[in-house]
Amino acid sequence: MTTPADPAAEPIAAEPVAAEPVATEATSGAPVVAVAAVPRHRRPPKPPSRPERWFMGITAVMTWVVLGVAFSLQPSEQGFGTHEQLGLQPCGFVLMSEKYMDYKIPCPSCGMTTSWSFASKGRFLSSIVTQPMGFFLFCCAVVWAVWGLACALFGVRFLGWIDRLPATPSALTVIGLGIAAWVYKIIMMN
Repeated sequence: MTTPADPAAEPIAAEPVAAEPVATEATSGAPVVAVAAVPRHRRPPKPPSRPERWFMGITAVMTWVVLGVAFSLQPSEQGFGTHEQLGLQPCGFVLMSEKYMDYKIPCPSCGMTTSWSFASKGRFLSSIVTQPMGFFLFCCAVVWAVWGLACALFGVRFLGWIDRLPATPSALTVIGLGIAAWVYKIIMMN
């Protein structure tokens, strides 16, 4: 085994390893002892800082409020329009497409409020049929509401693996699911 002249040139392992001797046979048949690197267990994630805990707590409480509003709404059986109970206008995409075309083109988030309202009442199949992306985001919101509040209160990262997810592929996956759900909604409305 040779040692490099410059200690800085030696590669640094990403994780600490423990060396365990492993017996092997050389070509001559004589036993040779080699050292195999065995990775140690990963360290637990670092606890969140005070500002992170405040952020988690505030956003978790805001998510609980949104989930409460979804529960308070009566879902529209036509699959969209539940947001009108909040005093909002009807979907402009649908109104304009009906006026100038022979078919309805909903907005990308069409049916989300209805889907969340169904899901908050435990009608999961109705939620999925109404707007699949709405159900997916509802599930994400429930996980965040529980996880974020627990992290804020106890100062523990329960799901440290989320921090290691690559941001770009995750975002592209969510965008792709959103586009697929929009196409599904266009097909279902016509």
